[in-house]
Amino acid sequence: MNVNGFSQHIEKLRSQVEGILECDTTKPISQQEIIIEAFEELNIAMEELLTACEELEVTRAAVEKERQRYQDLFEFAPDGYLVTDTAGIIQEANYAIANLLSVHQKYLVGKPLIVFIAQQDR
Repeated sequence: MNVNGFSQHIEKLRSQVEGILECDTTKPISQQEIIIEAFEELNIAMEELLTACEELEVTRAAVEKERQRYQDLFEFAPDGYLVTDTAGIIQEANYAIANLLSVHQKYLVGKPLIVFIAQQDR
């Protein structure tokens, strides 16, 4: 559920609770006060949750922007770059390294790095 849908849902619940409280005058005032106080606490918690959700969305967008910036820098760098896992398997390769090795980038990914090193250089 997005933030706007959450807000609409909270407003709907608030209206329903207020309607119940207005209709039920047989309950002692203290019970109504307890219900109102609990509802207000719930409302505050929901507002805090919505605020946190909005902040999280802003942070997620900023992280995505930085990730894309890194990806562009990596991909279009004039130097050849490879990312390998601990076993030496290529996870990522940029255009420059593929060009240097005279292979397609997709061919590099998933292959052991050792395959692309000359026997005498190993």
